[in-house]
Amino acid sequence: MRIVCSPTWWRGTVVAALLAALLGVAAVSVAAVAPLGAAHADNNLIVNGDFETPALDPSRGLQTFETGGTIDGGFTVTRGNVDLTARTFYNTPVHGGNQALDLNGFGPGTITQAISTTPGRTYQLTFFLAANPGQPDRYRGPRTLDVTAGAGPALSYSAPATQTYFVMETQSFVADGMSANIVFASTTPDIAGPILDDISVVDAAFAASPTPYPTQTPLPTYTPQSGYPTQTPLPTYTPQPGYPTPAPGPMPPGPTPMPSRPVSPAAPTLLYIAGGRDDAATRATLAVLNAQPLPITARLTFYLADGVTRDASLTVGPRTQRLVPLAGLIGSRGLFGLRVTASRQLAAQLVETQPGHDADALLGVPALATRQYLAEGYTRLTFHETVSILNPDAARPARVALQLLPSNGRAGRTVTVRAPAHTHTAVDVDGLLAGQALSIIADSDRPVLVERTLTFGRDGHGSSYGVTMQTAAPTTATRWLFPEGTTTNRFQTFLTILNPDAGATRVTARFYSTSGAILGSRGLTVAPRSRATLQLGSILRASSVASVVTSDRPVVVEQPEYFGSPNAVGVAGSVVLGRATTNTRWSFPNGDTRAGHSEFLLLYNPSTLQPVRVDVAMYSGGVRMTRRILVGPTARYTLDVRRVFPGIAGLHGATLQSADGQGFVVEQTAFATDHSTLIGTESYYNSGA
Repeated sequence: MRIVCSPTWWRGTVVAALLAALLGVAAVSVAAVAPLGAAHADNNLIVNGDFETPALDPSRGLQTFETGGTIDGGFTVTRGNVDLTARTFYNTPVHGGNQALDLNGFGPGTITQAISTTPGRTYQLTFFLAANPGQPDRYRGPRTLDVTAGAGPALSYSAPATQTYFVMETQSFVADGMSANIVFASTTPDIAGPILDDISVVDAAFAASPTPYPTQTPLPTYTPQSGYPTQTPLPTYTPQPGYPTPAPGPMPPGPTPMPSRPVSPAAPTLLYIAGGRDDAATRATLAVLNAQPLPITARLTFYLADGVTRDASLTVGPRTQRLVPLAGLIGSRGLFGLRVTASRQLAAQLVETQPGHDADALLGVPALATRQYLAEGYTRLTFHETVSILNPDAARPARVALQLLPSNGRAGRTVTVRAPAHTHTAVDVDGLLAGQALSIIADSDRPVLVERTLTFGRDGHGSSYGVTMQTAAPTTATRWLFPEGTTTNRFQTFLTILNPDAGATRVTARFYSTSGAILGSRGLTVAPRSRATLQLGSILRASSVASVVTSDRPVVVEQPEYFGSPNAVGVAGSVVLGRATTNTRWSFPNGDTRAGHSEFLLLYNPSTLQPVRVDVAMYSGGVRMTRRILVGPTARYTLDVRRVFPGIAGLHGATLQSADGQGFVVEQTAFATDHSTLIGTESYYNSGA
């Protein structure tokens, strides 16, 4: 049932609905069927999936169908009641045409339609989902539903109450008989429910054949390594100097309005890194990328535990990536923080390597904060957790309250740490709250940078083998995007979710393939001020997965990934923070395709309507090589750097820029081909080098 209305109109609607229920009928009128808004309408097996009939009176704009009622020869209401709504009814969200269906009438409803199928054939169900926002003083949780297609499992979907735009959802099923039931069941406990439009079911052969994207010219056959199926870029080469600037334009509709963040190459650089280490066991190297046609001189300021700072400078040539060992610049061994300043834009990444062990890296970030979030954390089994705090203030100390929040709402604790001025401070989390899977909220009385390092596993001699490093998130969001994920070839991939709110939150994770089809979904409730974990391997088995995590309250989500069980001997791992916004330009300062190393760039396009063209450029020693690729709507794209750029130097940097002004997200995965190291990098919003 819809939102605010006049008392007279409300009484009339209730009386009409009660009369319809008493008579056991739902009044319908015959009208011409409008074309479906969904793709492949000519092959659509669903009747009236666009809900354009019966045509509603625009002055009323709503008709309730009770249990047993059929919506003009299409779906039958098999539980509760549902509302057919028009665009004119309080600006109801409609995807195509003039009408859509709210699965909640006076409460949750269920609709069912039987379609004719051929046993053994695969079919694709597509529908568009939005939310009825309801009234401010009523239920504000997500609008949830379960969808069953044929003999396939029921999949759960969710739209935040504020999602008054449509998101395309798809799922596939194999027919096991001559007919199949398509069932949509609301699980929302209110009168305002999920809104459906443009439902279609087509034979998968029809779903795959018509493509709106240009055919890509195949590259020579290549066997990908470590379970990453690769895709073919468009054979475009850009030899001219300078980087093309895309024409400005609005971002097309997508699953959430995520603004892109343009960066001026002429803007100065100010980057911070916490959690660095250089000692007898660990070598610290700074990777710097200058994608500009002029050289850049950068100033490095190192912050040590005793308050001493040391300065150094370096020059990076035009269109060049440079690796700088830091041992001779820091002046002492141990933990440190770093500030990088330059007159023009560059990207910087700290790379930590341990000979014979795992490695990881930290991107420089452009701002400090007074509240930061770490979703991942573990102080059980072989794991050891350390939190680093960089306070670059020249005169004033910072008081940092670390709220340690275990999973499932268990009791945690808050510890206040004093970070002296001009210092880098390390905190042993195991000594504060041992034996827990936990998240951390860090509150400070002045801007600082917080980082977490996890060591884990064993090297065969009793020492830790694996390492992951992650800078804290400065913000929360209701949607997080992860272009990379796999559950094959020994990989163990997780999503760790921090709910910092005082109320419980409903979280839904959806998983998309390289074609843009949904592979599965999983919903869960995260307790107030608590952490929860999803293991992708318990939900699906796939080698190329993009994950989209949504919630009805702002959360923080990270994705740890391991080459096997992290507590075993010799297992490498990595962790990335999801992206809460898209960008039109991303930078990666540290690429590696030397012998024994592999590098992949994993892209995800969250738009449900338009593909995105991306220009990928590689830089090394003044040489710039480019290729253009095309990423379809809601699709994950895998780019094997060695295959696509066979002529680039083994050590290099990369930039990715949208050619049409449309935002996207991307991660970088680099690893040793013997799986002894694994480094995941999510890039950063303002890395506009």
